[in-house]
Amino acid sequence: MNMMRNKGFTMVEMMLVTTVLMIVVAMAFPNIQNFIFLGKEKLEAQQMQEIQRALSNYSKHQRRLPDETDWAEDLAPYTKLSEREIETDQWGNARVYMLRTANEMFKEGKYTAYYGVVYSYGSNGCKSIYKPCDMTNPTHTYDTADFASVGNIGSSNDFSVLAADSGDFLVKYSDVNDKIEAYKTTKLRLDKISDALSEYEEGVYAEAVFADTEGNNMVFVPPNNIDAVADVANIYHAKVLNQVTDVILDTASGRSVVNASTTLAGDTAGLNVRRLSMQSLMRFLGLPEEYCCSALTVYDRTGNGDYTDEPFYYYSNPRQRTPLSCGSRPRNSGDVKFPARVSTLPKDDAGVCG
Repeated sequence: MNMMRNKGFTMVEMMLVTTVLMIVVAMAFPNIQNFIFLGKEKLEAQQMQEIQRALSNYSKHQRRLPDETDWAEDLAPYTKLSEREIETDQWGNARVYMLRTANEMFKEGKYTAYYGVVYSYGSNGCKSIYKPCDMTNPTHTYDTADFASVGNIGSSNDFSVLAADSGDFLVKYSDVNDKIEAYKTTKLRLDKISDALSEYEEGVYAEAVFADTEGNNMVFVPPNNIDAVADVANIYHAKVLNQVTDVILDTASGRSVVNASTTLAGDTAGLNVRRLSMQSLMRFLGLPEEYCCSALTVYDRTGNGDYTDEPFYYYSNPRQRTPLSCGSRPRNSGDVKFPARVSTLPKDDAGVCG
């Protein structure tokens, strides 16, 4: 019986196969490199967009953008990226974060706008396509010369036209639109409070005239010492009248004014106390509790990142505004009484005169 014998590859065949494989790998290697390079660039672009979303989330929650010092740590809670993924690009180089602020005007008000830029140097590790990269050369880095100011329309560093150099990545975020919406919300709340105070004054005045308890020349505003935890049903006009501390005669209009002389909860009270007091005032006026506060600024209510809108200041017996300063507070017969005032600023701030 003839036996078939298995034969392996000869040395010549092995060398031939190895040579062919080496040629194929050499031909494919540039494509493999390019695939890896494009993969990193795609991932970098995705992460930069995620950082931009984190800036947006941070802005809406904090009413500002993070400072330059700990920006990656501050953004981490607002994104799925880790702190290291935020501050380091796909090639192991540190991203650059720069922040600028500017006072902006909207209608009759002013607010602080924040402008932030995050820059990634790309695969070569420095600005643009410089090779070799020399990070000691200012032209090879993204610095204050590239983002010196904001609002400089038409200049190379105008925020609206900032863009990455060739091979680099840049994302930017401004909270201008967020601030404008917050300004509109704050203005609406202040207008509603002003209307409610006027309605309250007119209503209590009518009650006093009808009951003939205070005479037909009395004017009323909510006092400063509304109980911060009192139920609305427990606050009645008669109780308010009993809490009033000042009776001031306004000889200019021939009307007396019943009013408290200090601010609700006091200027030195804590933010939480003032917030509770302002919420009580809102319930008293028949307004939603959230109208207690400004949408432009927030504070940490618990110390654990529980940010909430900062409460307004309420001045039931404000001082007169003068061109250069504030007049004295009306306290005596003959002093002119001014309407109750609600502000985002404390009483001694210029223009408030609380």
